Amino acid sequence: DLGGQSGLRSLWSKYFDEAHAIIYVVDSEHRDRFQESKEILYELIASSQLDRAPVLIFANKQDLDESADADQISTILDVRAAAATAGHVFKVLPISAYTGQGIDRGIRWLKNEIQNSPRRAVIKSLGR
Repeated sequence: DLGGQSGLRSLWSKYFDEAHAIIYVVDSEHRDRFQESKEILYELIASSQLDRAPVLIFANKQDLDESADADQISTILDVRAAAATAGHVFKVLPISAYTGQGIDRGIRWLKNEIQNSPRRAVIKSLGR
């Protein structure tokens, strides 16, 4: 967990080489931050240090009425275009960190993707 505040983002790259996957959490209620979230996501997946890492995007706060749903988040983040250009496999799932709804499903998907991911070979080649 590498918090998303701008002051912490400079630390992220120190962990990229050993990352087997990316879990990216979007606050689905704060529509005014969607563009910033998209830009940050694209910066992450553009990093060669994260080459071919599976990307699980949690559309959080689905327990709140005003939240964008997972399909809307997928469209806003333009996940199809990102997947096509970055060589990552993506999944966007609705969750509520408050109630726990959807988290298990996401972790099961990610576990399967990590086990079958070419990223494992990348990490192995780095001696990790």
